[in-house]
Amino acid sequence: MERLLAAEGIDSSTRELLTGCLLGARAEAAEAEVQAAFLSAGGLAPTVLQMPGARLPDVLVRAPVPYVRPLVAWLQERPPYVLALADREGAGIEIHHGGIQQRIVRRTLGPDDDKSGAGRDSRRRRKHPAADPDERHALRVAGALCEALLCSPIELLLIAGDIRAVHGIDRHLPGGLRRRVTIRHVPCVLDRDEPARRRAPRVEQHVHAWVAEENRRFLSRITGEGNSADWVVEGATATLEALSRGRARVLVVVDPRDAPSADAAPLADVALRAALLTGAEARLLPPGTPNTPAEGIGALCRFGG
Repeated sequence: MERLLAAEGIDSSTRELLTGCLLGARAEAAEAEVQAAFLSAGGLAPTVLQMPGARLPDVLVRAPVPYVRPLVAWLQERPPYVLALADREGAGIEIHHGGIQQRIVRRTLGPDDDKSGAGRDSRRRRKHPAADPDERHALRVAGALCEALLCSPIELLLIAGDIRAVHGIDRHLPGGLRRRVTIRHVPCVLDRDEPARRRAPRVEQHVHAWVAEENRRFLSRITGEGNSADWVVEGATATLEALSRGRARVLVVVDPRDAPSADAAPLADVALRAALLTGAEARLLPPGTPNTPAEGIGALCRFGG
């Protein structure tokens, strides 16, 4: 990285600042990870973000707006989700919060854990207790999942483990949760005592498949016939206007795969920056994606125009 910075004509003081921050952040990481560093003109210190699991070469970009495409692509493949690993003796629940920190909260439910996540369901169970131990266990796990999901923005629930336990838990998940959250059974055998690192590739397959389905759903809503112009925008002008007014809820943009220059930034970078600043969800699509909006950019809106 030092040689790359020098080759780009970065002055020595800025090189020392950047390399010092990058090395310091890497020393705090559990393992060697890709890092994204952003430094503005006249900035006191760069912002350094860890990107575990990313596979990217060293690259230096000087542009009018931050080059966030690699970061957005990494984030959208790591959405928040809940993973439940259940057998007939207990269950492990992992709440993956997504975002920059990729925080994971773990909870274990044993056969004697009678705590339930949803208060209303707890009262109902005390009045009408299930006689079957498997049924009681399924009710406990379903209640814990309700607690984790009903008051959070997470939209994906993966359930894996013993097939009888999985179907029992699924049967007790309420309709309100089903309407908001996608529930998937992971068909492969996952043991809750198995190290997370070993099962991660199998879980990631299902997460990535869900992300791809969500992208297709967003595209269908933006480009489908009969959509209201008040709630959907297509093309550069309309989308940038919606972003500037804070109307955009979900931005969809095709990656042009060209690097920005010091004098000009591609449309994708301008739009992604605006989306991040206004709290809109950003979806970066690879070139050649079918059914894309006009000019490769569009958005679903929070409110009408």
